[in-house]
Amino acid sequence: MFKVRVRYCGGCNPEIDRSLTVKQLAQMLKGRAQWTYDQKAEADVILHVSGCAHACPDEENSSPVPQPVVSIQGLRVNRRSLTPEELVPAAAEKLLQAAKETQGA
Repeated sequence: MFKVRVRYCGGCNPEIDRSLTVKQLAQMLKGRAQWTYDQKAEADVILHVSGCAHACPDEENSSPVPQPVVSIQGLRVNRRSLTPEELVPAAAEKLLQAAKETQGA
């Protein structure tokens, strides 16, 4: 099981329902991922959840230790444009890949 630290943007211009997206991700990765919203908590992967393409949390990444980051920017994951139906599965796939790399598997 890997740990994901979730960081949201301010929500000023959302194209997506950010909290619903995270809930769907948590359901898709149930039993494989633990979730925290505590910005000081240790995690294997950081998930930036932005409502639009500006992706404010990406600009403010202040982790002292380099960690893998998966970034949702509206209807994009790591800057790849997606349909609404593709968004959650693509983000889940990227989280699993990042966790695998972090855990050395």
